[in-house]
Amino acid sequence: MKIISLFSTRNYTYLYYLFKRSPKEVKKDCNTYDEFTNLSSIIDYLTVKDYKKIVVVASGPSAKNVTLEKDTLYFTTNSALELVKSVPHVYVLNDSYYILKYLKSITNSKEWKTTIFWYVSTTSKRNERAVKILERYFETKSREKKEFLITNIDKSFMLKNVHVELVEFLKQNLDINYYGVNSGFVTLVLAYVISVISNLEIEIYGLDMGEKEEGYFDRKKKLGKSVKGEKNREVVKSFLLKAYQSKTKIINHSNFMTYGINK
Repeated sequence: MKIISLFSTRNYTYLYYLFKRSPKEVKKDCNTYDEFTNLSSIIDYLTVKDYKKIVVVASGPSAKNVTLEKDTLYFTTNSALELVKSVPHVYVLNDSYYILKYLKSITNSKEWKTTIFWYVSTTSKRNERAVKILERYFETKSREKKEFLITNIDKSFMLKNVHVELVEFLKQNLDINYYGVNSGFVTLVLAYVISVISNLEIEIYGLDMGEKEEGYFDRKKKLGKSVKGEKNREVVKSFLLKAYQSKTKIINHSNFMTYGINK
């Protein structure tokens, strides 16, 4: 561990969540997932057909500009959850800090549809304390609505088939080898695939990748490589360029690769 990280507020908060009890709404009873054999079964569970469009809200500064509408389904991640709690939303998590924060602290609003965890289970990822707690959570606990763990491991509560389906969809339709560079991008990719299958337009806020200004929608902060790294920016750029050429209508309000806005 770097010396500077010892003084990180996020590290102290992480330790707090490690020892904190789960919210009262968490039940000591696990869910079953036998009926969720593909992505369409999750789409049906979310009643996506009842909405006019999908909006992705990542945590960049442009997320502050999001418009809230009841007939829209919002896909959000990390701290951007605060922006969409009052409208129908899906919470998508990939980052270990926010996974732990969700399990130990976040209570769901009445407009919450589900939480989806999507990550590739490398050896290092599965050794993360938050991921171990997450897997134990799925084995022993649940909330009012079903949550979904999408990854490349085949266990009763892990939706490996859905992970494979998502990766193959991206390869076949966009000629992309999926690589989840950060939480905002993971959320966008998942929402994009669902929008294509559901024949819905999609809008994007907050996927700024460090463009124009440093920080997040709720605070100024120096950004790391997962956001500003040139390799990761190229991954996101490649995906967006190919998605823009698809038949799905896309409007990107983000500072990075803005697209489809009539001025």
